[in-house]
Amino acid sequence: MVLLSKNFGVDTFLKFFTQYALAPQPRKTKQGQIVDPLDQNLTGFVFKIQANMDRRHRDRVAFIRICSGKFERGMKVQHMRLGRELRLAYSNQFVAAERTTVDEAFAGDIVGVNDTGNFAIGDCVASQGRADFEDIPRFAPELFAKLVTDAMKRSKCRRLSSIFQRKERFSYLLILSLVCRIRSLEL
Repeated sequence: MVLLSKNFGVDTFLKFFTQYALAPQPRKTKQGQIVDPLDQNLTGFVFKIQANMDRRHRDRVAFIRICSGKFERGMKVQHMRLGRELRLAYSNQFVAAERTTVDEAFAGDIVGVNDTGNFAIGDCVASQGRADFEDIPRFAPELFAKLVTDAMKRSKCRRLSSIFQRKERFSYLLILSLVCRIRSLEL
């Protein structure tokens, strides 16, 4: 049996991807302005926050998608939600388990910056002026929840039912009440 190298097909995929992938597209702000990716002003938004990526110490990384301009490590940007200036001193790029320092990035790139609790998902940054981008879709974790009926008791069903009623999750309330009724019939 012939063993293939670990990177078999990667070069072919990357050539295909760079040839057919879309270039960064203009992005609309809440004010109705269109931000062109070729604009000199750096703009970007946080789309993901990941904690504890380094086993040696607790850390938190905010992933920023660069929408326009040139990102440079150590640059100062205006944080739109907080209304204050932040310095992006520690910037990284991640490929699998490998972390490399990023000195510059351009529109379409994703940069991970160390976060001390300043960023939240959907936050926008700009080097000059304001750039509040339209909100990105959010998926609540309860939309992906799974109810397991084996260990569920009547008291748990009642408690969960009251929680879902307070959150006005009618479809979940209906499913939960059916599960609880089926479970109570089995008892």
